[in-house]
Amino acid sequence: MREMVVRVPVADLRKEPDHRCERISQVLYGYRVDVMEQQGEFIQVHTDDGYGGWIASSYLATVPAAAAEIWIVISNFATLRPASSDDRFILPHGALLYGAADRKHFLEPASDRTLELVSGKLQSPDDGCATDPVAVARQFVSLPYLWGGTSPYGFDCSGLVQTIFRCCGVLLPRDSKDQVVQGTPVKWDDSSSGDLIFFTGHVALHLGEGRIIHATRLRGMVVIESLNQGDPDFRADLAEEIIAVRRILALSGIDTGGSNG
Repeated sequence: MREMVVRVPVADLRKEPDHRCERISQVLYGYRVDVMEQQGEFIQVHTDDGYGGWIASSYLATVPAAAAEIWIVISNFATLRPASSDDRFILPHGALLYGAADRKHFLEPASDRTLELVSGKLQSPDDGCATDPVAVARQFVSLPYLWGGTSPYGFDCSGLVQTIFRCCGVLLPRDSKDQVVQGTPVKWDDSSSGDLIFFTGHVALHLGEGRIIHATRLRGMVVIESLNQGDPDFRADLAEEIIAVRRILALSGIDTGGSNG
């Protein structure tokens, strides 16, 4: 099966091969996709989380040389520029870069250009994963809500959760209806920091003591709110419809074994 790589900061994954069709998810710069078929200017792909959809062919390129080092953007954004140019190229958290071990020079897919890092933080997969999903989540507070979004340019609820746990070395399914069967069930009264709290068509991360962080269309961004009656930011509508609590990571010594089933 042929692979291609995303060459734009964020590539929309569409339900049908049409720019006007629903955005069902997104794939970030540097990620590889499996090519299924092409229709006009769109390519049908499968992503690493098993999602299928259509990406504009102009957003994809041939896969970089396998010998290149891989780096992950771990700041909300990273700014790069082509060598010998004042242009700027901004990549979101989670994007992948292919380049040398100096963390300064990178190869641009489908181009002879070399990109230089101007600002932002990178990490090698060999450096290990984040160990606290709550700490990861807090860096996204106030970023915008976007249906189908999976980056700091805009998240939806399950896209935010998937991004958080990807940083912790766990690849969750894309949609909350599939995330709700991951990990192990926990009673709400026994829930603690790092658990996922599920509602009808929605998911949030428990910060502990009844407070949650989530990407919500109602607020238009990633916010911290409360499920405790009496708190000024109490969400009565959510508190009344908790349908499941799932523990994905055992935070006392992170244990990812079995977290994807």
